[in-house]
Amino acid sequence: MQHDDWTSAINRLMNSADTTADDWDALLQETEAAARSSVGEIEVQQTLGLYADFLRDSQNPEAASQLDVRVGDDAEEQIRYWHAASANSLAYAALDHFKADDKTQAVALAKRALSHFGHTADNPFPVFETLIAQLRSHLESQTRGE
Repeated sequence: MQHDDWTSAINRLMNSADTTADDWDALLQETEAAARSSVGEIEVQQTLGLYADFLRDSQNPEAASQLDVRVGDDAEEQIRYWHAASANSLAYAALDHFKADDKTQAVALAKRALSHFGHTADNPFPVFETLIAQLRSHLESQTRGE
């Protein structure tokens, strides 16, 4: 599976009124299999780092520095993405547990979501307004002894 194949499959599932959970499961399995059978971003980063080490050993610190900056920039971008993805997904999970009246799990997930949210403040997700309101309501009811 190439990126274009994946994009087409995602678009097909999102735009079809007949999409089922089985369709999503199948795409997820295919995507995970493709990821395991191919090199990915981590291998690119490792190669860049090892190449930078080679250049340093070859007395070319300027070229090594350029590669190290690229690795650092790429890593920072990935960190921002994963914080945002974690924050958003954990917030929705927390809200699901609030709906199911599982307050202990909901609060634990909300705390995790908010810890990531602090790293993504540039692009706040609307789900956090709902999550914070739900947490506030829960804490107020605890204070009242409900």
